[in-house]
Amino acid sequence: MIGAAILTTGAGLQLADSVFQAFGIALPPMVAQTISFFAAIFIVLGACHSTNLIDGLDGLCSGVTAIILFGFFLLAGFLAAWEYSRDGDPVRLVLAISMFGAAMGFLPFNFPPAQIFMGDAGSTLLGFNCGMMILMFAERGVFRWVLGALMIFALPVFDTALAMFRRWRSGRSIFAGDRSHFYDQLVQRGMTVPQAVLTSYLVTLLFAGVGLSVIGLRTWYAVAVFAAVVALTAYLSWVTGLARVERKSNSPTAH
Repeated sequence: MIGAAILTTGAGLQLADSVFQAFGIALPPMVAQTISFFAAIFIVLGACHSTNLIDGLDGLCSGVTAIILFGFFLLAGFLAAWEYSRDGDPVRLVLAISMFGAAMGFLPFNFPPAQIFMGDAGSTLLGFNCGMMILMFAERGVFRWVLGALMIFALPVFDTALAMFRRWRSGRSIFAGDRSHFYDQLVQRGMTVPQAVLTSYLVTLLFAGVGLSVIGLRTWYAVAVFAAVVALTAYLSWVTGLARVERKSNSPTAH
């Protein structure tokens, strides 16, 4: 179903056009499609990897992705109400709500203390579907839809970027496993695992709220809001010490 929608709507191959046309730049079709192809691979693989990385506490990945997928469902519903695409609207709606239901059905058994665990296959599958939905919101080359979807998915991206930045600052490989993640630092600062998980849910809801709000703005305003949220997140991470160099006493983890 996903593959058919991508092929029939051209979603994913409109990524470059959605970005450059927002700045008044028209790329040759071959150049635009080539850039879009590699950008689409980066987005899908990045989504898979980042959702896998947030599967570090009981109930974290399933709850966070459930919020993200419900945000995608609301975004897809808004587009469907305006008959955005006869081919893509049903697929976006069905995919978002079905994966939301799967994550929510799993969550009661995975919330701490967990009775069952998701594993890499489950977290990667959720990430794959999130990445494919981001591509599908680029179907018409409207940049603010893509920005909205990326903002809804912001917590996994933020967590991955934060961990990689701290590793880089400490002179270690950005791919090395450690306790550099956002949720690890919440626990290290005295939160219980349920408190850290619920805090991550709240942050995800905040990002999703911003992502849904920008779709009603003009593209330039949406870009400004997106840039402001990124800058504010980076500033708060710095002043609260989340971006500090990791202490050598921290023991490595699988993530």
